[in-house]
Amino acid sequence: MELTLKDFTHEKGTKDYVLTIDKVLVGDYSVKETTKDVTGKDVSVSYTIGDGEAQTGDTAAATVTKGQKTEVAFEDNYTNQTGSFELKKT
Repeated sequence: MELTLKDFTHEKGTKDYVLTIDKVLVGDYSVKETTKDVTGKDVSVSYTIGDGEAQTGDTAAATVTKGQKTEVAFEDNYTNQTGSFELKKT
């Protein structure tokens, strides 16, 4: 299944977007952040599963268990790409 940001709901007053998928079959899932690149920016991606510690990477392995909600949260951090600019006049 491929989802985009427009499939999510923005939580008013926050920077968070949330999508809940109900009635998911129990088992192991791989969730990948794929549309994170922005021209002129470097990006680092981290994720957490439930109350776990943040991990670096764009792919999370999560397990859905019977009667439980499994939460996977991604965070993208952007920094501007920079370089040098030199002018000469003769």
